[in-house]
Amino acid sequence: SSPAPEEKEIIKGQYGRLTDAYGCLGELRLKSGGTSLSFLVLVTGCTSVGRIPEAEIYKITATDFQPLGDEAKEEERLTALRKILNSGVFYFSWPSDGSCFDLTVRAQKQGDDSSEWGNSFFWNQLLHVPLRQHQVRCCDWLLKVICGVVSVRTVYASHKQAKACLISRISCERAGARFHTRGVNDDGHVSNFVETEQVSAQAGPWPPLVQSRGTCANLFPLEVGASEAVSHERGSLLSQEHRMCPWGSVCKCGLG
Repeated sequence: SSPAPEEKEIIKGQYGRLTDAYGCLGELRLKSGGTSLSFLVLVTGCTSVGRIPEAEIYKITATDFQPLGDEAKEEERLTALRKILNSGVFYFSWPSDGSCFDLTVRAQKQGDDSSEWGNSFFWNQLLHVPLRQHQVRCCDWLLKVICGVVSVRTVYASHKQAKACLISRISCERAGARFHTRGVNDDGHVSNFVETEQVSAQAGPWPPLVQSRGTCANLFPLEVGASEAVSHERGSLLSQEHRMCPWGSVCKCGLG
């Protein structure tokens, strides 16, 4: 049961205020020598990119790492991670009252708790794991973020207007720079995989349009000083497995 107001005041008096934040991404655990370091990853800066009927969407602009336990000195890994998180390509949503909108999944999967496909675009899912292991309801306390681009615009046609939202989600299953991460891995995940969702609303939502793209599902061995060769030995099987996706009937287009 929830504590009484008097008990809350007593509990609050036992703690000091460290910082202000808009939300928490989870707990980061690092190994440093023979010790284990833990940090709460906090969103300390964000800007709104627009509102849709179900939620308002924000871009992360600043983050902070609060150490849990002994004070830990700044590490190069934290500096690099902060630089990535603050680069302007990570977004989270704040649902409207009564809404359970999840930015990491497309419209067709909203409210489907049995679906695990949203994990492909749920970039801070590993930061949720330590708190989930302690029976914390992460949906009540932690944010879920995507990497990509979100744009919300008002469009006009004569005297009518509508709201248009474009959401591009980069998969976290096989991420990396284009010339360092290529082809497909043994789990059937291709590099540079992006799901783009277009949603419009005019006196009620219109059916969303979802497009996806990714690298050719073959194995690319990278050899220093030699031209790249394409291996088809395992590629055909992995390509077939990757096409077993949750979109149903799929229309494929090639640029060759």
